[in-house]
Amino acid sequence: MQMSWGLGPMVANGDAAFHPGQAALLAAAVLLSLVCFQLLRGLYRIVAIERGLSDVPSAPGGNFLLGHVLPLLKGTPWDIMAAWVMNSPPLVHLRILQRSMVVVGSAEGLKRVFQTNQRNYVKDLDFSFHPFLPILGTGLVTAQGALWQSQRLLMAPTLRVDVLDDVIGVARRAADRLTAKLEEAKRSGQAVDMEEEFRLLTLQVIGEAVLSLPADECDRVFPQLYLPVMAEANLRAIRPWRQYLPTPSFFAFLWRMHQLNSYIQALLRNRWNTRHERAKAAKRDILDRLITAIEVREEAVAATKAGDEPSRAAAEDMVYTVSSLKAVHATWQQPSAWRPERFLPGDEYDEFPEDIRPFMFVPFIQGPRNCLGQYFALLEARIVLGLLVKRFNFQYAASTPAVRHASVIPVGPADGMMMKVT
Repeated sequence: MQMSWGLGPMVANGDAAFHPGQAALLAAAVLLSLVCFQLLRGLYRIVAIERGLSDVPSAPGGNFLLGHVLPLLKGTPWDIMAAWVMNSPPLVHLRILQRSMVVVGSAEGLKRVFQTNQRNYVKDLDFSFHPFLPILGTGLVTAQGALWQSQRLLMAPTLRVDVLDDVIGVARRAADRLTAKLEEAKRSGQAVDMEEEFRLLTLQVIGEAVLSLPADECDRVFPQLYLPVMAEANLRAIRPWRQYLPTPSFFAFLWRMHQLNSYIQALLRNRWNTRHERAKAAKRDILDRLITAIEVREEAVAATKAGDEPSRAAAEDMVYTVSSLKAVHATWQQPSAWRPERFLPGDEYDEFPEDIRPFMFVPFIQGPRNCLGQYFALLEARIVLGLLVKRFNFQYAASTPAVRHASVIPVGPADGMMMKVT
């Protein structure tokens, strides 16, 4: 006997076989069920998070479907976020599709995130850091929990103490090389793009201090591979669709990442193979010290678990925090003015409550996750700037005022920094 419910003939007894139309309909029904389940799950998550954030003021311009996507498309996202917390209470929440965020615009809020309750907040690897993951990988910058803590303890002595012994000579040699370029510009009267020169100088210093690379090798490799990769990652931070569209820049990014990874891996492989011979030498760069530290602690690092305990997983999945340093710095009088005396005793810095002073100006962040390279950077800057200012006078040479670049992290001028050297 055959039966039919509008799906084609079905055999009531014996071996039954689905009609192709039935199989397609069943597959479509399963797919539709999965889509509906995911939509309901996402909807439930949005409602639950929004209810949990009901006491935090919402940023203006949002809607239930897209959240605050449309307002953020009107300009640079971090500028818009800063404006929200500068023109309203210094804490607002926003949503981008299904992802909820909290923008912090006060020193008290930064202290809570960076120090007093830092275990409750993790880096937003799925959104803010996502464009940079191809180059950052799973290292110290992106690690969380116990893995981050073990890596931090491993690298801190090298980057905070050992490197300072080397950076003075490295920075001076870099400043001398730049001096030779500037002397030529001084004789010819040609303006110099100091932003580009400082970028190259920084890569030379890092390349020599960390990897013992000569300056010409740094100039050959990093401007061709590293800088374009970072430029594309910066663009992807404000235009996320760039990381999915198969455009020429997409494939150029993949090629440069492959070339850069191959280059660094070859350096590491060669250094690892020759580390015992180099250990006998008088000079040991940062990479030698890090490899030695990793070798000594290999068992402990291998046993470290990535991630945090389950009791924190739910909270970490709910709220991703974005700290708006621009809004915090706006609480200073004339924050963009060059007034270093504001940090002297009895000046503006002393007017802030003592417990939040360290969070009123945070170029390197504060708390347990502060920048390990800050001592390196500050010492390099003092040496290079001190030598250059002693040797030359600089005058801004562009015909129009400098404009901040919209997509570069860290912040920089959009069209370089052309200077006359005398």
